[in-house]
Amino acid sequence: FEKEIVVPESFSGKKVTLSFERTFWHSRVWIDGISLGEDKSCATPHRYDATRLLTPGKHRITLLVNALKPAGFWGHQFTPGSGAGWNGIIGGIGLEARDLVSIADVQCHPDPDAGVVRIRTGIHNALDSSVRVRMEWSVRCVQANSEMTTPESGTPDVEAGSSRMDLVAEPGDVMLETTIPLSPARLWDEFAPHLYTVEARLSSETHEDARTAVFGLRSVKSDASGLYLNGRRLFLRGSHE
Repeated sequence: FEKEIVVPESFSGKKVTLSFERTFWHSRVWIDGISLGEDKSCATPHRYDATRLLTPGKHRITLLVNALKPAGFWGHQFTPGSGAGWNGIIGGIGLEARDLVSIADVQCHPDPDAGVVRIRTGIHNALDSSVRVRMEWSVRCVQANSEMTTPESGTPDVEAGSSRMDLVAEPGDVMLETTIPLSPARLWDEFAPHLYTVEARLSSETHEDARTAVFGLRSVKSDASGLYLNGRRLFLRGSHE
């Protein structure tokens, strides 16, 4: 695949990432004929750091996707019987420009028994020097009003908790962790699918960034008699597994 693009001036001085959400399964990328690298995975997005090559102006992106599977590659999710032997790329394809000091990742680990959420946040500092930053997290609960509630379709949300941390971000990557008590602490299930939205915000004298994540507060356990969701017996029906 090939495509000509025009990178806007607003990308100048930022980290530029080219991403493919779901690739089957081996990708290689060139920018204006210069190799950007390769990736091999059909379980995680393929992400390429294109900061050096995608400067403001016109460029040509060339993409090669190799769907040939090595011996022993077939897993349960990619078998002829499941009809999952697709080729190419599905999902989102795009360019993202973020500040050189930015939030790389937000992971939510809810604990329904304790009524808290543990949030792991990755910060990436692409500069050659350390930067003093402030991280702030705010959690809001979306109260369910239907069986298909999302943060956009639920009833008005309510503040459920917050946290703040000041630190010096050294060049490279750093992982932060904070635990926020949830109030209200509402469990998610298929009859009352309460959801929580986390907004993580980074700020310094010269950089700003923000990311959001969505999670539900629920426990899934099993014993010899079956599966349990929040202590209630759960019945599942599928066609292949």
